[in-house]
Amino acid sequence: MVLAHLNSRKSQIGDIANLAHLNDREKLDNSLKIFLISCQVNNLSSRSITDYAQKIGAFVTFCRAQRITVPSEINTNHVRLFLLGTQQRCKPASVKDYHGNNGHLKS
Repeated sequence: MVLAHLNSRKSQIGDIANLAHLNDREKLDNSLKIFLISCQVNNLSSRSITDYAQKIGAFVTFCRAQRITVPSEINTNHVRLFLLGTQQRCKPASVKDYHGNNGHLKS
């Protein structure tokens, strides 16, 4: 898992060269990994990073199911469909965590 690798003490300087493949930001999975790395660099708590990985990872999984592989293919309707599915599976308090801007999706 990405987080286990990022949080590993062994992933310090020596393994950075192994992350060069992440420079291809056109891939959705790489965008998530880059975001999680930036969270770690910005000293977010491990709990926050885990939460981001779980929630954004769920969206990435949804996108893959929609055959979306690059961030530029995502539009507002994809986000709405993802949130609708989340509303159908989760309690309202949990769904609110998936929304930005205090639960208000802007078009």
